[in-house]
Amino acid sequence: MPFTFHCHSGEFCLHASGTLEQVVKEAISKNFKILGLSEHAPRVCRKDFYPEESHLQDNDLLLIFQKYINTARELQEKYKDKIKILVGMETEWISGSLTYDQLNYIQTYKPDYIVGSIHHVNGIPIDFDLETYNRAIHSCDDSTELLFQSYFLEQLDMIKSLKPQIIGHFDLIRIFSPEHPFSQKTLEILSESIDFAVSYGALFEVNSRAYKKKLEYPYPHPQVIKLIIEKGGKFTISDDSHAPSELGLFYSKLNSFLKEMNISVIHCLDTDEHNNIIVKEYNNFFDDAFWNNI
Repeated sequence: MPFTFHCHSGEFCLHASGTLEQVVKEAISKNFKILGLSEHAPRVCRKDFYPEESHLQDNDLLLIFQKYINTARELQEKYKDKIKILVGMETEWISGSLTYDQLNYIQTYKPDYIVGSIHHVNGIPIDFDLETYNRAIHSCDDSTELLFQSYFLEQLDMIKSLKPQIIGHFDLIRIFSPEHPFSQKTLEILSESIDFAVSYGALFEVNSRAYKKKLEYPYPHPQVIKLIIEKGGKFTISDDSHAPSELGLFYSKLNSFLKEMNISVIHCLDTDEHNNIIVKEYNNFFDDAFWNNI
């Protein structure tokens, strides 16, 4: 029962490639049964634009997102007999900028689900490149430890405010500091996030894109995985693909990692007969023939 709930296309994300329909067709060719589309929520402040977006006008990202929702709904209907498509949104939670615009997007565009992600600390991107990451550290009194704490505090705020169905790349902050240990203070903050997410039934994605970034482990780190398990959290899997060819990327390594972590039950989003989003549980997930061909 292969699936992903976190993917991007070059049609609606300028640091990705391929069209949204190409993503859908690739998922079908790879025998995915459920495809969750999750383009980024629009950033409307020019100071939050990435370099590849510098040519855009102030309102362009909002217009691009509107087109994404419309296109995704059309593809959802067009390919409904071949694959189940869920139309989602990945959050952009930028403190002091567009934080609470997210609620408006959810109410206006009514995505099927939300991937709750943090990509900024103190308004500075932490996953763009090392130079920008270091700027984020500088904004935290030149302390990587304070950067980690600030990241998880913003994540806690996001989770409590939006209650996303899926928690995206939980510890993305590791991307350029993979060896930095989780301090007791950091663990206390992320533990509160885990407790709250578990309380309303969120799924924690195990995100294979960390392998593409040359990290030893996916997101989250084994230490965080163990804590989520202790607190009764549920896991799903995502590739966080940025091109059609990246669908299922490193899923074979993810398979091995999940077995090493003794995670035998995987969850996914689905719909019931009334088209309401539900969570399904798979106990024999690793017996699927899909894993032999990925």
